[in-house]
Amino acid sequence: MTAFIFIGVLILLLLIYLIIAWSYFKLAVKRPFVEDMCTKEGIAKLKLTDHEEVLLAGRKQLDTTEYEKAEIKSFDGLTLRGRFYTFTGAKATVIFFHGYRSSPLIEFTASFNFYKNNNINVLLVHQRAHGESDGEYVTYGVKERRDVFSWIDFVKDRLGEDAPILLSGVSMGSATILMGAGLGYPKNVIGLIADCGFTSPYEIIKHVVKTHIKIPFRPLIYTVNFLCNKLAGFDLREYSTVEGIKNCDIPILFVHGNADDFVPPSMTKANFDAYQGPKQLLLVDGAGHGYSYLINKMEYQKKIEDFILKTLDENA
Repeated sequence: MTAFIFIGVLILLLLIYLIIAWSYFKLAVKRPFVEDMCTKEGIAKLKLTDHEEVLLAGRKQLDTTEYEKAEIKSFDGLTLRGRFYTFTGAKATVIFFHGYRSSPLIEFTASFNFYKNNNINVLLVHQRAHGESDGEYVTYGVKERRDVFSWIDFVKDRLGEDAPILLSGVSMGSATILMGAGLGYPKNVIGLIADCGFTSPYEIIKHVVKTHIKIPFRPLIYTVNFLCNKLAGFDLREYSTVEGIKNCDIPILFVHGNADDFVPPSMTKANFDAYQGPKQLLLVDGAGHGYSYLINKMEYQKKIEDFILKTLDENA
């Protein structure tokens, strides 16, 4: 009887473990529901009421400025969508990649007007498995890095092979463009702006599980990674930003808020230290995850303006 009880307890524990692993896989990798936080209620929920006017005005600009509905096919057959804003006499185009469980219509509301006023075209991308784009699984930059090239081709098809392009990403979007560098960007990509990016899918999931969910990382991660391989077609250890930028020589502006408790600033510092090409680093005091632009708009704008002008001059 004791042996049967023991076996029963083991089976129950195994079942509980598998349920937890499956639940975390669904939470971390399955297509998320993304709530539109760029409303008065959403801004209050994010505790950003001090920035309400800027965010709502930015969203109004996004929705009232004329744009082309952008659409591409990914390397694996997904339809990816976005918005392409073009301005007469624009000197460059910036392609924005948003973060995990987010949207370009949330993350780039505050800075859109800055680029518009500086006569830079803006392509806002809905990453795979987010927003208006197709896809069932988020792969933390592993597959998304290849989507970057499809969006670059979209711009080149409309503006020409030599049209200057800047790539900008926040959080997972930052990891996406840094990983993409490992595939070799074309010569018209003149600069990257990497804001609060992580170093790899494995490291960010490890950090979140340990610090926010507060459950044992092992052996959970082995089962989650098994599910990632079998169902989502990628491995958590498959690639990293450090590998991506290893042989890159494109100027990169690294940005991170030093009060970020979701993606630790140490990850951007690791990327910055590993990069051997032209680089700059902006650490914003008091800024949480993805809030650097809001917290110190003047410093951020000055840094981006100088960075863009320098890259354009060097590629003139």
